[in-house]
Amino acid sequence: AALGRGDYVIEVVERRQAELVTPEEPDGVRLDVPAQITPWGRIELSLFVSPQPDRHRRVAIVGRGGTTIIDDLADIEEFDGLPWSSDQVSGYITFEALQQTSGRRAVLRDRDVFPAFVTGVRAVEPAVSRTLERVTREVTEETADRLAEAVRRIFGRVLKELDDLDNPMRTPVGEEPGEGALLTESPAEAPGPGPGGAEEPEEEVGDLMPPAEQVAPEPADQAPQAAPRGGRGRDLPNLVPDPSPDGLRSRFDDDAGIVYYNDRHPDYILVKDDESSLLDYLATLVAKEYVVYNNPRAATEELAEEMVRMLVRVRRHMPRR
Repeated sequence: AALGRGDYVIEVVERRQAELVTPEEPDGVRLDVPAQITPWGRIELSLFVSPQPDRHRRVAIVGRGGTTIIDDLADIEEFDGLPWSSDQVSGYITFEALQQTSGRRAVLRDRDVFPAFVTGVRAVEPAVSRTLERVTREVTEETADRLAEAVRRIFGRVLKELDDLDNPMRTPVGEEPGEGALLTESPAEAPGPGPGGAEEPEEEVGDLMPPAEQVAPEPADQAPQAAPRGGRGRDLPNLVPDPSPDGLRSRFDDDAGIVYYNDRHPDYILVKDDESSLLDYLATLVAKEYVVYNNPRAATEELAEEMVRMLVRVRRHMPRR
């Protein structure tokens, strides 16, 4: 604390090399919490909340003259739980009346000053917890939106590769399901090459879903019984947490065009802290919903084969780790 205020400058010199000792800089959102007034002086709080528990963070206790009594508030029994043990709260609490025990680094538990310290810190705990919840929620939502968009990009490329551009989530509309549930339209309505015979540049994900009147060419060897009766243009599905999970990992709402994923499922909880693993998991869920929805009458072996066919292509378009 004293180093942070600039009261001291410490330099370590070894032979011809010198190293300036600098205080650890807290990171995250600074909490605007007022000082707590006690009969023994003010309790000053300099606290920060980080969005991720990606390293060990501590709140130090500082006494008279800027001397650190203990490095971690959570070492005190009264504060050994959340939010102080979350690894997301850092900074220091200064109370000059607080004393250190002799012989080891610990807070002296007297009958007057220490209870006042506990009461003062307890008073700011709700504000710290609310900020921690808000920051965590904002980061979770931001991550979910970013990963959902990444999944949409991946499936835009996969579906383009499979010549299934006109609807990523649709039931086969022919008399019988076509091979791999890939539905196509007549070549007469298919878009042609660009001006001068040159091919159009590769579309971005947002352009992968053409309007209803723009459809992909029909393969020459398409089975007659799988001929579609007409397309229903729709964007790539959205991917959002399920507001009412039923125990399944995911479900598809055809009317809303949304794949809902269960963010309370043990598998989601297992991977949620690693972004690359979470992206892989969400992409797998969308692949599952796509295959199941497009193959409602497929036998188990056919469904499994189609799932592998889809996942192979999804994996090819996943970002490299």
